[in-house]
Amino acid sequence: MQKFSVGQALSTAFEIFKARFVPMAILTVIYYAILFAIMGTVGMAMIGSMAMGGGDPISSGAGALGGMILLYLAIYAINFWQQAAMCRLTSDRHEPSVGAAMTAGLGAILPLFGVLVLVLVAGFVVALVFGIAIGGAAMGTQSSAVGVIAGLAMLAGVIYLALRLSMTLPAIAIEDHRNPITALRRSWDMTRGHVLRLLALFVIVGVVMGLVGFTVLSATAGGMMASMAAGGGAPGAVPSMAAMGSLFVAMVLFGLTLGIFLMALIGAIHRQLSGESVAEVEATFA
Repeated sequence: MQKFSVGQALSTAFEIFKARFVPMAILTVIYYAILFAIMGTVGMAMIGSMAMGGGDPISSGAGALGGMILLYLAIYAINFWQQAAMCRLTSDRHEPSVGAAMTAGLGAILPLFGVLVLVLVAGFVVALVFGIAIGGAAMGTQSSAVGVIAGLAMLAGVIYLALRLSMTLPAIAIEDHRNPITALRRSWDMTRGHVLRLLALFVIVGVVMGLVGFTVLSATAGGMMASMAAGGGAPGAVPSMAAMGSLFVAMVLFGLTLGIFLMALIGAIHRQLSGESVAEVEATFA
């Protein structure tokens, strides 16, 4: 088992980020365009269904419920497609093109739905058994400390499982495992013995991204406050359109950058844990 390097993962992630930023940004824009189109279409269909109900609350409610279910399924499907396509673009095993990544993402939708169902079912069963056991122990000891300890243990367990299953997406999107159980097992195998280093890596990235986000928000929000102050500082003063626009653009760009970097990080981690030889990413993508 090779040793996982936090520094190497960060270095490779930055290389992928620089080399693949433009196509991944294009893919993100396409994703949101499709998402908004689907939401608009389903929303109009729901309004039409409620109107055709003729004021009947049962018919209108059934139409609204059906529309909501359809909308959520569509949102999950388009999100799975985008995540898989983005992940595919971080790999040096496949053609680094938006079109090829989009096609591969379509094939990952059903496996990712399968993974979601398996995780939800397993999580429900484990939480139920754990809850019954802890509830019985708490009632038997009459101690609130049991609940606190149980909560911390459950949190630790969730974090552990999240880290062990963190390579499921690359297993499907990059390695083309289409069986959800096989993909989960593959992630479990790749992350064996690396949990603490993976945790350290995600904590470091989370702290840095949080500080960067706070800095961006403070700078843009400061512009809005200055705009309000220029307007007299009254309680009802409205910030200028330019200040509001700057805040919106800054948040959008930060979210886009963060999303792309996190996906590049997943790709970088996969390159180490999958046993690939790490080549120069920019040379590979050139």
